[in-house]
Amino acid sequence: LDDIRGQSHARRGAVVAVAGRHSMWMQGPPGTGKSMLARRLRLLLPDLTPQRALEVASVEALLRPLTSMSTRPPFRAPHTSASAQALLGGGSPLRPGELARAHGGILFLDEIPEFARPVLEGLRQPLEEGEVRLQRAREWATYPADVQLIATSNPCPCGYATHPKMPCRCTPSRLNAYTQRVSGPLRDRFDLCVEMGPVDADALEGPPSAPTDEEVRLMLQQTRDFQEQQHSLRGFRVSSEATLDQIRATGLDLASRRLLRQAVSTLPLSGRGLLRCLRVARTLADLAQREGMKASDVREALSFRPAPLEAEVTTWPNRFPRPPRNHQRPLKAAPPDAP
Repeated sequence: LDDIRGQSHARRGAVVAVAGRHSMWMQGPPGTGKSMLARRLRLLLPDLTPQRALEVASVEALLRPLTSMSTRPPFRAPHTSASAQALLGGGSPLRPGELARAHGGILFLDEIPEFARPVLEGLRQPLEEGEVRLQRAREWATYPADVQLIATSNPCPCGYATHPKMPCRCTPSRLNAYTQRVSGPLRDRFDLCVEMGPVDADALEGPPSAPTDEEVRLMLQQTRDFQEQQHSLRGFRVSSEATLDQIRATGLDLASRRLLRQAVSTLPLSGRGLLRCLRVARTLADLAQREGMKASDVREALSFRPAPLEAEVTTWPNRFPRPPRNHQRPLKAAPPDAP
């Protein structure tokens, strides 16, 4: 992470995502380091367990002959032109897709709004169940798909809707169409949503931001030891696998309950969103090596929730100039005696 200058909020989100195996969505203008940060997350993941490494090798053996079994988590980054068959699997005979090949590792969707809508909607059920089920007329197959989803996107088609210096040239209709490319149910399945912006020149030329790589690796190792010691008896390893009752059993003080009750009543927070917020809060407590969750953990987890999907952009932002319109000749009025 030393190559990521500035972006303290995004770096914090990356550490939380790795510690709890949370799905993360990074949004920002071009050149802010979204793809760079996503590709460096795999270097922070721990090695695969022998059982998980065998599952990954079994999936790969269906596609090509293997000479060795890797212990590192896979990292799959399909192109935006990938079809549903390439991502989920299919063909004749049935073969696993990119989702199953990322089992135990990271599935990276760069520029997620550019993927086809049926491809993205096909991810909803496998992400919840951790497996891909393919049914055909004469054959069927089930592949493991316990993946960590990492996605990036621009704020608008031109990419500069949130840039402080570059003006946005997108019309309201294009903004509406761009925001509707990823459905609300799929957005709700992301645990962390990080907004990234341009980095100042001082941060680019200065030393690496804290914490450094060595500090982050030490923090993650201590967090894994704490999770194995505290949560192994409760039936889960990381908080992204925990149920609501399992998370509540770890401890939630009165201030945290009041904050959650207020968030549910004021924010568009669904039941799934509440569970994912509690999972992120549990990971934040694990990073601090606390047995119970505090209000500060819940507050920081709420700051990572994705923004609600706007129905329609009806007003033009005042801080961005309106794009020039093509000159059109006015239509001539028809004569009074015309039929």
